[in-house]
Amino acid sequence: MKNTPEKKKRIWMIIWIVIFLSFIFLDLTFKLFFYDKEIIRVFVIGGQIFKISVLENGVFIGVKCLKILAISLNPVFSLKHNAKDFFLNAALALTLLADTFFVFFPASATAVLIFCFAQFSHSIRFSYNKKFCIARAVIMLLFLLAGFVSQISNIFAFAFVYMLLIIGNIHLSFRNFEKEKISGNKPRTTLALMAFSGFILFFFCDVFIALSFYTSTGLLPEYFNRYFSFIAWFFYYPSQILIVNSAFYDS
Repeated sequence: MKNTPEKKKRIWMIIWIVIFLSFIFLDLTFKLFFYDKEIIRVFVIGGQIFKISVLENGVFIGVKCLKILAISLNPVFSLKHNAKDFFLNAALALTLLADTFFVFFPASATAVLIFCFAQFSHSIRFSYNKKFCIARAVIMLLFLLAGFVSQISNIFAFAFVYMLLIIGNIHLSFRNFEKEKISGNKPRTTLALMAFSGFILFFFCDVFIALSFYTSTGLLPEYFNRYFSFIAWFFYYPSQILIVNSAFYDS
């Protein structure tokens, strides 16, 4: 039997669900029952000593790798099915790069900066008004520059810019949904709703990422970190699936 596009997408959906349930189950298990365990492996290569944290604070290296695999599938899917949507593919590639930093370096200012550019790529998708995009780019760069030259910690400056961008994308995706709904085009309305829902989940993920960060600074009890980071990924991965499937193109 010939593989139709619909059948291929169903296969992809099964893969996404299996991976999602797998790392959710493993992540929750390690955080609940192995949070106080620590396993570090030491390797000597060419006279250099390398330490690899296999298990630390309930974070298992296998789950980290599974999360990276999960996120890396999205650009692959998009390049296959949404090859014409350049800005979506750019955003997904930047998201993968940022996630790689975040998985291995949880408080990485570099990751937040990359996420800013990923969100900006998403914003271009929803607004092809050149003046709007230029103005948004200038404002974003000015804020980022201020973060570099000011005494404010880079991660806080970048996070502020990121917050403005994702709130803007929630607004833009909702406006796009309303426009498609009025047009009466049901398939495009469904895709627009998926994008809007994806950014809402994305926002909830970011709330818990921020809460997790504050546990590391002592502003919140460190005990809650295991739950905040878990809940963040619970929202995050579905958000990416919705966004990657929201393109109006299908090549």
